[in-house]
Amino acid sequence: MFAVVIALAIAAVIGYTAQVTGLCMVRGVSDWVRGRRLRLTAILMAGFWIYLFTPLIEYHDPQIPR
Repeated sequence: MFAVVIALAIAAVIGYTAQVTGLCMVRGVSDWVRGRRLRLTAILMAGFWIYLFTPLIEYHDPQIPR
């Protein structure tokens, strides 16, 4: 349960930060079309790392019975 709360908290912080700074998919795709590739790459890599580490957090959580 703790791992789920941590994963949701991280996702919420990233989502809030993305909206505040303008780092959203619409702007990222627009910049990609204009030739500025870094913003969309940053968005995709942030999502990649969350999906990669969320199962690892759950696997290493000592409170989850196996």
